[in-house]
Amino acid sequence: HFFDNVNLLYLNHAIKSQDLFLKYGDKEIKISNNVKYTNEENFLEADEVNLDLISKTSKIYMNNKNQKVKAIIKN
Repeated sequence: HFFDNVNLLYLNHAIKSQDLFLKYGDKEIKISNNVKYTNEENFLEADEVNLDLISKTSKIYMNNKNQKVKAIIKN
């Protein structure tokens, strides 16, 4: 468990949050609490992101169903 100003950097991708849980045995990462993803052209803000390292899929959502994930996607 990593906490307090967590920063992930990979090439031109950056994710910032307050919590990161690495589930090594399950090959999953849970990033939560004020998640902000940026790269050269895109921005995303959510409460939680779950990454599956095997299938390389992600689930991005807000804890409150009345709120929406904020994203700016440029092509």
